[in-house]
Amino acid sequence: MTLSDATAVNPTFAAALGDAVLEFTLTVTDDDDATATDYRHRDVDQLVANGECGC
Repeated sequence: MTLSDATAVNPTFAAALGDAVLEFTLTVTDDDDATATDYRHRDVDQLVANGECGC
């Protein structure tokens, strides 16, 4: 899965249809080069074509 724009506030993505576990990692960097990372896992029963999920 690839994001449409990794710097966008609300990027979109395309993924295969069907049951899946999606794993997202977000890393932010501030003006002082300090970083923070967060991870999210989502079990999805059914993905739809536009990137929305039944999470």
